[in-house]
Amino acid sequence: MANKPNYSLVIFDWDGTLVDSIARIIDGLEKTINHLQLEPKTPKKLKEIIGLGLNHAILSLYPELNDQQVEHFANSYRQFFTVSQASELFFGVDKMLYELKQKGVMLAIATGKGRSGLNSSMTEVGLEHFFHASRCADETQSKPNPAMLHEILDEFGMDKADAVMIGDSSYDIQMAQQINMDNIGVTYGVHSKEDLTQLNTQLIVEDIESLHHYLIQHTTSF
Repeated sequence: MANKPNYSLVIFDWDGTLVDSIARIIDGLEKTINHLQLEPKTPKKLKEIIGLGLNHAILSLYPELNDQQVEHFANSYRQFFTVSQASELFFGVDKMLYELKQKGVMLAIATGKGRSGLNSSMTEVGLEHFFHASRCADETQSKPNPAMLHEILDEFGMDKADAVMIGDSSYDIQMAQQINMDNIGVTYGVHSKEDLTQLNTQLIVEDIESLHHYLIQHTTSF
């Protein structure tokens, strides 16, 4: 990390960082694969692709699929995901976001979800009013391409030195590293502490309470 950083923009990943949705995503993928009679994948393999844009994730699992088949997979997955049990926030997320917003910190989302999926999930967990900007994989390039970070910075007219990217997957960290943006990895989501350490993640935290404490200490109003 930079010496005593003071961020005025905090960019969060969504699934596995703020929302405990990993089991729901894996269940939706498994049901889709079974429905389409594709070769089964292990839960570990399915977990590894969480964070990518949906089409990108599908092709990483089944590179032999054509565009029409990928779209069919995506539509089937969305249907299974929508009717499954609602996701929940990780404990302490709402308090952390409330205190950051009250402090005058800008908050944004950079996610592999599509726009309709993010909007639905935000409403489901009641967080839509906290965020000043968001970018989804179907609006720009999929992680780990840093396009969504560039677009968020441009929207605020900010320099990357004023922002930090927080996520649970290697894709989040690699995305930030490509533009030399400070990054924080969380270990309660997709990738383990060992995975994040191997990427030279700048700061690794193990729970929301630790993340909350760090951000309150290292943020300032916009």
